[in-house]
Amino acid sequence: MPIFTSPFPTTHDTIGASTLDSPTHRLPSPTSVARSRQGADDDHEEEEEAAATINENVADGAINPGPSQVSPNALAATDLDQKMSQLSIDWTKFSGGKEQGGHNAPEEDEEPEPEFGGPEDLTMNLDKYLLGDFDLNEQQKRHDQMNDAIEEDDDLPESPSPLPRRHPEGEESEFEPPLDMSTPSHLMWKKNFGTNKEETHLEDILESFPSSPEKSASPSKNNNEEDMGRSRTFTTVLREIEDLHEQRRERDERIQDNQEKLASANEEIEYLRAELQRKSAQLSDANAKVGEEAVLREQIQVLKKKVDENVSPDEHLADQLNLLREQLEDAQEQLKRRDEALVDSENRIRENTTAQEQQLREKDAEIEDLKAQASERELELANLDEELAEAKQEYAVLEQRIGAIETRNAPLEEKNILLEKEVNRVKSELVAQRNSLSIIATDLFIETDGKTYNEVIESLKNQFRNKQQTSQSSSTEATESLRTKLAEAQAEANQSAAARQAAEAEWKRSQETLAESRALITTVESENTRLTTRLHELNSNLSTVREELRTLKEQRIQTEPAVQPISPPRDTSAALLDARRLEIENLKEAHANAVDNLRTSYNDSVSNLRSLLSASEKREADLHSQLGSLRTTMAATHENEVSDLKSQINDLQSTLAVKEETSAEVDRRISRAIDKREREWERRIDVLLKEREKMSKALMVAWGEKEVGKASRSSSSTTHKESSSEKQTDKGTGKQGQGYRYKYVVRS
Repeated sequence: MPIFTSPFPTTHDTIGASTLDSPTHRLPSPTSVARSRQGADDDHEEEEEAAATINENVADGAINPGPSQVSPNALAATDLDQKMSQLSIDWTKFSGGKEQGGHNAPEEDEEPEPEFGGPEDLTMNLDKYLLGDFDLNEQQKRHDQMNDAIEEDDDLPESPSPLPRRHPEGEESEFEPPLDMSTPSHLMWKKNFGTNKEETHLEDILESFPSSPEKSASPSKNNNEEDMGRSRTFTTVLREIEDLHEQRRERDERIQDNQEKLASANEEIEYLRAELQRKSAQLSDANAKVGEEAVLREQIQVLKKKVDENVSPDEHLADQLNLLREQLEDAQEQLKRRDEALVDSENRIRENTTAQEQQLREKDAEIEDLKAQASERELELANLDEELAEAKQEYAVLEQRIGAIETRNAPLEEKNILLEKEVNRVKSELVAQRNSLSIIATDLFIETDGKTYNEVIESLKNQFRNKQQTSQSSSTEATESLRTKLAEAQAEANQSAAARQAAEAEWKRSQETLAESRALITTVESENTRLTTRLHELNSNLSTVREELRTLKEQRIQTEPAVQPISPPRDTSAALLDARRLEIENLKEAHANAVDNLRTSYNDSVSNLRSLLSASEKREADLHSQLGSLRTTMAATHENEVSDLKSQINDLQSTLAVKEETSAEVDRRISRAIDKREREWERRIDVLLKEREKMSKALMVAWGEKEVGKASRSSSSTTHKESSSEKQTDKGTGKQGQGYRYKYVVRS
């Protein structure tokens, strides 16, 4: 007799796992037919899920022999079955035993055991147990074949199911979230705080460099305004250099930000690719399950055919077949619904994959754009570095020129200071003369308010004339003295005015000469350096030519024959003079040519310098315009990128919230269904154990009656008024008086 235990392991169910991650041969619990169809919607959905899982087990045709937790009642039942398999009954002692032994056995074929899961019904083959026709070997062989088939199914390569992920402790629900509800940390919403960069602008800053100690003795020590004017060239160049450094720092920071954005975009692309692979794996699992369901449908049809062929007239079997047919119909309906759900899930997965591919393409395009921008900015930085080097060179040249100009302009500045002092002295003398005239006018009671210098003199003359007319008797000496004083004052005034005009004209001329000298000194110095180098070269050439001439003369003197008559000294001296004159003329021509060449080179260098200055000014204007445009474009692009990232973060947060809600609802429903299934199967197991115990007791009683016979009452005079104690003793003796024996007991 085969041993049956509870074939529906419920302790191996994992709560919170995804539906796509569930194993293929998992054995769920069957549903009861007697359940009411008028329950709530949740109960109806749970019944459909349970029926679908039953049909999978029916299609497999075997029970999963996986490990399960067996209750103590099941262990006791297995021990009782083992003891019963060792029993032997001598049927010869009873009437009709031979006919029941083997010849008069029922001719009906053995009914095949049901291939669906669940405990065996003891009432189905009770007559075979009683008559002894139940073939234990065949039943054991069938059970072994079923186990071998299950092992072969287990050995087949199953569709790869994704491993369950380990979620962090903060994301777990009561039954853990489903498989596909996780999200990487770099896509979670995080608040980004922008760094406030402090910029240092050097515009409109005038630095005053301390004057050299050599100028302390000059009369321009206290003139701070001229020192500021001289240092403006330094400050402008320093300001430009600082601006270029600041622009380079800003470009470096922008490039670093772009690199960080590239890294984050690459991480997002890798995550999207991983999710796409996971979704494709799930889709392949779903397709594999669809194929398995098709195989299950074929097996169900085969089972239907077998059931139709093996239908017996037994009413009990007919009832069971009807129940099975109803369950099969329910399972088919649930399979249809499951197919529809799978089709919907496939469509959704395809839509998700297309959307993710689109996102990947967009991200690739953005990455290419960022790379192009980074390369352009690197080129711009290289150009800026070259321009900075050129600016440094120009700055060094300007420093040299400014130093030379300062040394040249020192005497001119001293002359200007002396002229200014003379002008101030003349002004002070004019003021003193005016004051003296005003004092004389006040002494003579003449009003001077609002009158000029000439008007005051005219009023004095009129006063003198009036006095001459009124006082003709006054002394002529006083009038003459006054006239002489007036004439002297007028002469001094005219002289001071002329001196003032001359000083002003000379001061203007000196300023013009200073400006011209400052403009020309730079070019003159460069040309002087070139001329000096050229003169050194010419001197070296002259020295080499003279040495060569001397060597030639010495060679000629040595090569001349000694017997040659000596020419008169006058001829040799004349030849030497002619040679020297020719050399001098040649040298003069060479000097004239060199001077002409120097003048042409000087003019060319001046024109080149002017063209370079104009080009540098144009380049500076272009650089300023480019900087302004770059700043505006970078600000606009940064704002657009920030807004796009914020919108993406909001979308991801909304999807996460929806996924968390759905996972919590699925967990609640699964826990409710599992609790209900556990309670139902505990009730069924208890009922089966009670029925089994009753049937075993009835079987033992029947065997005892067949072996020993019924207990006969000897006396008919015994009345029904027996005490309760006697009834209990009779019942005890009836139970203990069962006439079965073990087959190994030796009978006397």
